Amino acid sequence: MKEGCKSIRGLFMTMVLLAFFACGQDENVELKKISHHIKELNKKSCIDEDCAEVKLSFPVFEGKRNLADKINLHIKQQMIMYLGWGESELEVDSLQYAVNNFIKKFKNIKEEFPDSHQSWYVDAQGAVTYSNSKFLSLSMLSDSYTGGAHSNQIMLFMNFDLDRGVLVKKDDIILNETKLLAKAKNAFRKYHDVDPEKSLAEDGRFFLKDGEFFLPAAIGYEDSELVLFYNSYEIAPYAMGQTELRIPLDQLEGVVLQP
Repeated sequence: MKEGCKSIRGLFMTMVLLAFFACGQDENVELKKISHHIKELNKKSCIDEDCAEVKLSFPVFEGKRNLADKINLHIKQQMIMYLGWGESELEVDSLQYAVNNFIKKFKNIKEEFPDSHQSWYVDAQGAVTYSNSKFLSLSMLSDSYTGGAHSNQIMLFMNFDLDRGVLVKKDDIILNETKLLAKAKNAFRKYHDVDPEKSLAEDGRFFLKDGEFFLPAAIGYEDSELVLFYNSYEIAPYAMGQTELRIPLDQLEGVVLQP
């Protein structure tokens, strides 16, 4: 009888331990689990026929602990930068304030120069391009106009290590810069139909660094590809537009971080 009780107690303790570890594993999985929805923030104000318009669309993340909060903060700060056009006074914590201030700046300009006729706008969109339990990649695209010959279009990527809860820097993505440069250069030449008998410097259309090809500032992931995105003026004149290169990740083993 005593041996039977010992067996039952042993089985009970085993079940408790298994349940404890299972709960711990579920909790760890849950801590990394985040979801998102798309939020839109729009505002428009007109003076006569001229208007200032803001259209923002970006993901808002939910999840346990502070992982979602960290990601949301980076997204919000980027949206504020799009609205601030470089002014330090817009280094604030309120996206709504930045929207209102953009409209206010437009009205001030119209009051100061009533005979000028131009409209302002900022159209910024954020989207999830890659996501798994350990890694997240977001594209952030902004199209804005506040005067001048043409609008300003800027694309960037935000990459997040979800295990550490940190923004991944470009240098952390690139494991072998020499090999990535070679693959990107071949893709770039094909994209712009460069004469195979000419170097990029001899082609004469591109802005090179000390005569050499270089990687863009915007590097991110979409589906099973690495995306290299050159914004206008980064490597070519505005008239040539932006350059988007895509390289399959299975061709980049040991060359870039595999998310």
